Amino acid sequence: MHSTSVLPQIPPPAHPPDQLSTGLGRLRPHPERWLLLGAWIIALFWLSLTPHPPQLASGLLAWDKLHHAAGYALLTLLAGWALAPRFPRGMRPWGIAWGLAALLGAALELLQAWATANRSGEFADLQANLLGAGAALALVWFCRRLRWSP
Repeated sequence: MHSTSVLPQIPPPAHPPDQLSTGLGRLRPHPERWLLLGAWIIALFWLSLTPHPPQLASGLLAWDKLHHAAGYALLTLLAGWALAPRFPRGMRPWGIAWGLAALLGAALELLQAWATANRSGEFADLQANLLGAGAALALVWFCRRLRWSP
């Protein structure tokens, strides 16, 4: 005798079991990304607010503005990398990362001007911060155009 079921067939889930069907599965945390970003932000605070930051010997590597640009380029790359899983396509996480770098750069320059005795906030330093963050953004855009996505 052949039995037929009156229960409707349920299709398999569209997402793996560890993801929610609402699409929130892509929001899974990547703690290593956030830890690196947090460590770099702490390093930037320390480098910006310590009375006597470390100095490199001489030459191009001793140029203060290069340090600012490189530091904020790295901040932008780390922040975009941490945010990228939340936004699977497009440049949105990288724009947010640039905004974070701009705000942090401005805040630290203001703190140098107002909260430290032997450091001074400089507009040229803020410009170098923004230039470094912008260079990182341009690098990501260029890599995405070549279909290589960080």
